[in-house]
Amino acid sequence: MLDCLGDLSLVGVPVLGHYYAYKPGHELNRRLMQKLFEARDTWSYITVNEFNALIGRGGQGMKPPRQRVSEVLRQQAAC
Repeated sequence: MLDCLGDLSLVGVPVLGHYYAYKPGHELNRRLMQKLFEARDTWSYITVNEFNALIGRGGQGMKPPRQRVSEVLRQQAAC
């Protein structure tokens, strides 16, 4: 688990998401990051305020969104 956290921290920004793997190792983590960076339309940068708006203050009892962050923020802006 600590290897995974260390490898993901090399991205340079906090990663907000789910990570499921069975005995991943450094090579699998590296390939995951490479695939993520290649698929630019599958992730986005958000600010702390945008994150708080998505999960609510403190995030108690909130489930993670099942939509892309950009879609959720667009819907909130439209309301």
